[in-house]
Amino acid sequence: MTSSLNTMPSVTEALPTMAETNSNDKSDNNSTSTSAASHRLRAAVHLLAVLATAPLLLSYILRQYLRRLRLPWKRTHNGNNPSAQDGKEEIQPKKAGLQQRTVLVTGGKMAKSLNVARALWRAGHRVVLVETDKYWCSGSRLSKAVWAFDTVSDPRVGVDGGAAYLADLQRVFEEH
Repeated sequence: MTSSLNTMPSVTEALPTMAETNSNDKSDNNSTSTSAASHRLRAAVHLLAVLATAPLLLSYILRQYLRRLRLPWKRTHNGNNPSAQDGKEEIQPKKAGLQQRTVLVTGGKMAKSLNVARALWRAGHRVVLVETDKYWCSGSRLSKAVWAFDTVSDPRVGVDGGAAYLADLQRVFEEH
């Protein structure tokens, strides 16, 4: 029995020494500080990228804003744009006997509505694309086939959602 007690390590042998503990803490601190430094460096790089692209973003926003104002230097929708560059598709001239119409297309967030808008635009019509307020940032609104983009209330929301939706469609119809 005494021999088995002698084989067990003593409490002082089982605990690490103070020097070993300090060296382990230093290696943990070094990895933590390098991790923090790499995070700071990554954040600095991201900040520089945002600052470098800010002028491009602002010029794009200004261009889109001016495009929606329908200013005189804006591209024309009559199909006779002599300054059109090669390779860019413009509104085609009206076909004989056909009248140019303004067409209201709902469901502006979907690709099929954009395809319908493009087909109508190629036929020489002006296309007004409509979508609910939830999807106001639809990419289809930036298409050159879209004359105007407007939002309406969601017909599935509220007690009289359908009536508000129809009133909004009537407003868009009268505006354009």
